[in-house]
Amino acid sequence: MRQAVVVTPSLCPETLGGHCARCLEACPADAILLNSGPALQTEKCLECGICAAACPTGALSFPVVDGPLRRARRQANGPLVLVCAQAEAENRDETALGTCLSSLGAESLLALHLGRQDAITLACGDCDRCRHGDHGRELRRAVRTAESVIASARPTERSPFAMAQRRAGARREPTQAAEGTVSRRGFLGLFTGRGKPASPAIEGPATGRSTPAGSVGPSKRERLARLLETLKARGPVPEGIASGRVQKRENRACSACGACVRACPTKALTLETKGNTSTLAFNEAACVGCGSCARVCLPGFLECTDTTLEAMASGTTTILVSAPSGRCRRCRTESTALSETGFCPICSRKRAGMQGSE
Repeated sequence: MRQAVVVTPSLCPETLGGHCARCLEACPADAILLNSGPALQTEKCLECGICAAACPTGALSFPVVDGPLRRARRQANGPLVLVCAQAEAENRDETALGTCLSSLGAESLLALHLGRQDAITLACGDCDRCRHGDHGRELRRAVRTAESVIASARPTERSPFAMAQRRAGARREPTQAAEGTVSRRGFLGLFTGRGKPASPAIEGPATGRSTPAGSVGPSKRERLARLLETLKARGPVPEGIASGRVQKRENRACSACGACVRACPTKALTLETKGNTSTLAFNEAACVGCGSCARVCLPGFLECTDTTLEAMASGTTTILVSAPSGRCRRCRTESTALSETGFCPICSRKRAGMQGSE
């Protein structure tokens, strides 16, 4: 039985007013619509999973690759060979992915690389004639991205990944992951020592997430940060990795309205009020640079800029503002920018408009 791509609109920046479109650009069949969030045109979808690999937030996921990735992890020693659905495997030790290798993405390649001395072989069939993928375009991009990250920590003379072309065999249809296998989230956690396949994975179409029973796994951004930390990556972030840094603008004031927090699809921003103090904090590892927060910030307090691999890996939290706050007399919203008469900026503007119309 073929496994469809799982869509979770609430995790998509496009749903919340930001901009991403990585899935749209990666899809080889123009099967994705971005009208206030992602939607699949099932009659066009190739079910290749390339969109899920390109998605930085987990709004799109493709559980069909979980089983093969789990088997690849078990093969701790010796050469690792991943074979696409069109290519012919040469022996039983090779891992048949069951779909296009472009569905792996840089994150999975980095996870597979950890702890390996030998190059990982990515074996494809005749990509030019394949009608079930993107002719290897996103795979080559993912390889370049993974190579760049690995080289940032320890430059090597040869690539940790080897591309190989194989004779085309009978196409193997993707199959449902067997019971007891872990999800991609659990699989990637094994490489960083933060995940254990202690219980069967639960695939949740309603949430788009796969987590061990009775627990909540890390987000896609958290997994990436852990990989970067383990690899000791540093320097500029490659184009293939969505990233960003949110910082405060000079001479602008935050009202602590919380609009930016509600708009952030990855929870990179948090707002906490203790007593009479409100604190807005930013987690660099979680940010995908979609700009949702800056777009909804009425005072213009926030702006987006570039970050680095080591900043993403650190997972440190930056305090953007921590100031005394109180409740607006009109809307009762907590605010750090109350007027002398006790109204928040929004209610102050409404009041000024009402008085001007009289």
